[in-house]
Amino acid sequence: MQTLGREERLQLEEATRSAMAAYRHNRPEEFSERLWAFLLEGLTGARDDISAAELRVLDVATAFCTREVTWDEQPMIAIRLPDQRETAWILVRPSIWERIVQALQHLREPKPDEKRVPIAANPLPDILSPQMQQRVEESLAGLVELPELRTALLLNSQGTLSAWKGPDTQDTLQRFSSQAL
Repeated sequence: MQTLGREERLQLEEATRSAMAAYRHNRPEEFSERLWAFLLEGLTGARDDISAAELRVLDVATAFCTREVTWDEQPMIAIRLPDQRETAWILVRPSIWERIVQALQHLREPKPDEKRVPIAANPLPDILSPQMQQRVEESLAGLVELPELRTALLLNSQGTLSAWKGPDTQDTLQRFSSQAL
């Protein structure tokens, strides 16, 4: 570059810009994919440590605080980076953030072959009898003793929490089960 004259350098820079613009038009989603990988890495510490099941129940609003802002007279989305050591924000166009949110929503939608088949012809009653409630709670308590489980729960056919054992609150479990279903 130092040996090139001014006109030659300008032509080279213009050719480089054109090549980069053409590449961006061929693959516009690449930045949102890289941004998503970056955000997940900040959230989990590594890109590969989050399973599809965890992604399905990930609450984007809780994990990534966002705000609508105007920057240089352009509407933008400010995303708070999930690194707890420092407070930092990244600004992106709303369309980029929307691609990420839509990808997560698409992940939550069951595929045709994943749709649930009813386990029993008769749905569970909304309210368990005291005897059945005790049996369910005993079974759930046995499950919570396993080192891999934190909380065990039973949902009725409408997706409402019927019983649970573990440290989580009823509101937390109902919100989790609503997102999971």
